[in-house]
Amino acid sequence: MDIDENIIIDWAMKYHQACLTDNDQQALEKWLDENKEHVHLFNKYRKLYCQSRSVAFIDTVNREQAWSNISSALQNKSRRLLPKWTYQVAAIFIIVLGVGYFLRNEISTANHQVSGFEQIAEIGTRRAILTFADGRKQALEEDNEQVFDEKDGTLIIKDSTNSLMYSKEKPANKQILYNEIKVPRGGEYSLHLADGTQVWLNADSKLRYPVQFKGKQRLVYLEGEACFDVAHNGEMPFIISANDSKVKVLGTKFNISAYKDQAYVATTLVRGSVQVDYLSDNILLKPGEQSVVVKGKDGIAINEVDPSIYTAWVHGVFEFEKKDLGSIMTQLGRWYNVNFFFTEPQLKQIKFTGAIHRNESINYAIELIESITDLKFKIKGENIIIEK
Repeated sequence: MDIDENIIIDWAMKYHQACLTDNDQQALEKWLDENKEHVHLFNKYRKLYCQSRSVAFIDTVNREQAWSNISSALQNKSRRLLPKWTYQVAAIFIIVLGVGYFLRNEISTANHQVSGFEQIAEIGTRRAILTFADGRKQALEEDNEQVFDEKDGTLIIKDSTNSLMYSKEKPANKQILYNEIKVPRGGEYSLHLADGTQVWLNADSKLRYPVQFKGKQRLVYLEGEACFDVAHNGEMPFIISANDSKVKVLGTKFNISAYKDQAYVATTLVRGSVQVDYLSDNILLKPGEQSVVVKGKDGIAINEVDPSIYTAWVHGVFEFEKKDLGSIMTQLGRWYNVNFFFTEPQLKQIKFTGAIHRNESINYAIELIESITDLKFKIKGENIIIEK
């Protein structure tokens, strides 16, 4: 089947933004199944798109000067960034990819004294602790196949990628059994619940859920951050309880950030619709909208956002848009399992836009920030200090 190249590019972009429609998904899978060359080509576009999102940080304070420097450098370098086969998509990706290339080059040639941070801050890995209904605990760290069973007969399968899947058995036990997945700082994990719902858990997060769903609703409890792709069931709504708020859906994809140490709960809708309940208020979200409830305050705020920014972590990318440095360091701290401290509170308010891969060392992120600001990072004991 001949497919226009622009359609393939669109598929690659939507794939990483987690917003493929059902029709897109079916057409893509059919095209990929035709031959290995299609798979190879699609992976090239995916890789290029992912590179284009890794643009490094652009400090909004120094944005004008930074862009002036980048623009002049790109005049001579941009045509050398991509292999010949990618020139057809250069118009889409060249600007962003060029920014990332330029800043990487500047970092590699600058005389930075950034070193040693990786000794106290390792890159996160896929790992978690599974707690069974009877209190048994199982470490989920190795990329090997294992099978566990609950006392109601449900099989829990861990595949070779270290991801869990619950079997859709009809248990003899009428009692609702709960399992819990706890992801530590420096970790991430994914699983398929018994109803077919897929869940991605970010670092320092916890999910409590029934082994098998029964009754009139599918209720789970979240602490931290998770992305849900909920299996549709019109007769049994899926409900996430997170702090004092609840998100109710029938079948959709969305992200929830509900860490205990943050003052708000944010729900970002990718597709479908969700209802957010908080105290006496409730609202219905549309795709591209984000609800924010602040602990201890009445009301639900609604913002129009790019959902891909808030789900980029699922695809291995930190992405920020006009995000304050304090929030960025909190996210990086969870992933690299390290604590950051600011010598001056106002430094937390510096705004950044950009992205980095989660598989980059923490040295890379620190070098990026130091290269475009007058900030300095240094190690003190087991912590990292940020100062002017």
